[in-house]
Amino acid sequence: MHVLLLEEPDDELLDAWAVDMLPTWLRFAHGGPLDDEADLIVSRLQGASPAGEAVVLDGPWRLVHRRTGALPKHVVDDEFGPQA
Repeated sequence: MHVLLLEEPDDELLDAWAVDMLPTWLRFAHGGPLDDEADLIVSRLQGASPAGEAVVLDGPWRLVHRRTGALPKHVVDDEFGPQA
């Protein structure tokens, strides 16, 4: 599992990912759409690791889970961590 932080994303990215509130937590799985329903599919994920290193992950990547708003750390871990 990879964690990417997007610091100050531009409006184009926020619109493409349908983010209208920060913070927004997104979980992507590697691969394309599972059926004819075209969920959010991106060809590349680009950001920074928790340590601040630049990370680029070639895709495709499919959005599988979304939460909006501030969340306690244990909720983030439960919903977006390695065991989720």
